[in-house]
Amino acid sequence: GSERFPAFSAALSGVPNLLTLHGNMRQIARLQKALPFSYSWIAARLEGIALRRASGVICLSSHTQRLVGNLPPKTWVIPNAVEEAFFSVARTAARPIEILCIGHISRLKNQIPLIRALDPVAAEFPFTLKLFGNVAAESEEEFRALLGARTWCQWQGFVDAATLRKHLARSEEHTSELQSRFGI
Repeated sequence: GSERFPAFSAALSGVPNLLTLHGNMRQIARLQKALPFSYSWIAARLEGIALRRASGVICLSSHTQRLVGNLPPKTWVIPNAVEEAFFSVARTAARPIEILCIGHISRLKNQIPLIRALDPVAAEFPFTLKLFGNVAAESEEEFRALLGARTWCQWQGFVDAATLRKHLARSEEHTSELQSRFGI
């Protein structure tokens, strides 16, 4: 990653190195409108230096690769691996149906349009949308206003992997029911 000292250290080490970029601190700082000398502001500047000095960067998505641009001499897209434990989640019963949305809540990831798109479904079918992740500053006010008006929509915040697997176990059982009922 580029948000802490390892990327900066590797880039200044004088030996060939690769960085793995999960997110883009420069983009996050822009979205948060990071104040000078705040954590995000400093991390964004250090990331720019590390990217220019790295031998290459492994990006976890083509979006991240676009954000990196031509700063490093080489980039590769290798999708993020999923922890093996997530493939063996045992199903458990849950009512109402839980739909999970996992990821940093921001305009880039479109959770706000998702909530609005589910309004007509919520009027006809009982379910709970659970959103997991931190909320970007640029989305916070609108996101919280949407949650307040929708009892079926719940923000869980950032959770650990074990908690996430528990929620996945409850939500997975309903996938085929949703697919047949709504054609999704």
